[in-house]
Amino acid sequence: MWLDFRVVDARGAEVYRLGAVKEGRTEKGTHSFKVTLGDREGNIVDLNVLDAYRVLYDTRIEPRGYRDETFMFEMPPGVKGPVKINAVLNYWSFSQELLDHLLEDKAPKAHITQMAEITKSVPVQLKERVTSTGATPNSALAATEVGGIQ
Repeated sequence: MWLDFRVVDARGAEVYRLGAVKEGRTEKGTHSFKVTLGDREGNIVDLNVLDAYRVLYDTRIEPRGYRDETFMFEMPPGVKGPVKINAVLNYWSFSQELLDHLLEDKAPKAHITQMAEITKSVPVQLKERVTSTGATPNSALAATEVGGIQ
C-alpha cells in the first residue's frame, strides 16, 4: 500500500505530488506500507526475491490500524488559493516493474486498488520569511491536518 498525495492550486496547476507510479513503480520517497527485503549485505531486494536474506524494515499497517503521515514541501511563488489536497491510499499485490521483470512481454497490467481517498480544500496564506541576505520575500503557506484515511 502507498499514499498518492497531491496538491493542486485554484487554477488546477499541480503544486506538489508524491506517490505517483513512474516506470512501473512508486516514485522514490513515496510513503509506502510494506515489508522491505534485503540481501546479505543489507541492500534492498525488490525484483529478485531469491536474493532476499532478511527483512530490512516493515512499515505495514495492521488490520484496523492507522498511521499518521506528514508531508512537508515549499509552496512555489504565485500559488493561487485555496489549494486542494488529495490523498489516496492505493494497494497492489505486485508492482508493474516486478510483473514485467518476471513475465516480460507476457506480463499483465498491474491492478491498483484504491483503498481510501480524502480531499480537502485549504486556504493559502502569505508568510514572511527571512533569508540569509536579510530580504523578506513572501512565501505561500497552507497548513492543515487531513484526517480520515484509516
